[in-house]
Amino acid sequence: FIVESATGMYGGVISLYGFSTIEERDMYLLIKDEVPGTGAKKAMEYIDKISKSFADFKTAIISKNPSTLNEVFGFTKKTADKLIAALKDKISTVNILSEKKQTGAKTIKNTMVSEAIAGLITLGYKMQQARVAVTNVYEHNENITLEDLIRKSLQYL
Repeated sequence: FIVESATGMYGGVISLYGFSTIEERDMYLLIKDEVPGTGAKKAMEYIDKISKSFADFKTAIISKNPSTLNEVFGFTKKTADKLIAALKDKISTVNILSEKKQTGAKTIKNTMVSEAIAGLITLGYKMQQARVAVTNVYEHNENITLEDLIRKSLQYL
């Protein structure tokens, strides 16, 4: 359990916020510090929404996909655009792991799959289409390079 403190805007009240993982705390700090007009309370509301999948949130920000932020996480278009503008260059500093501890091989797999999905989204495919294609191709070819994974995923689509 990780604890972070924040000083309130009005009256200088110190509040403590608890996080179950380091990635959750790092994402909170990034949002609180980088998104304009976002204090500790609003950052916690955002964390509540994105805690469904930090990896998908990161992918949506990197690929500048406001529709994913809207449909999957429930952000308004205006908020999604604000998050993308503020975090697009800085979110890559946050390390994202799944909820369980991962071995090195599993981390490489998740990173490669995430990057392949982000690549397909950048090419204009929807998140769900990209995820299905990449997952299916990867399951049949676990010793594959990122380039081949994207190429075969495109053929799958």
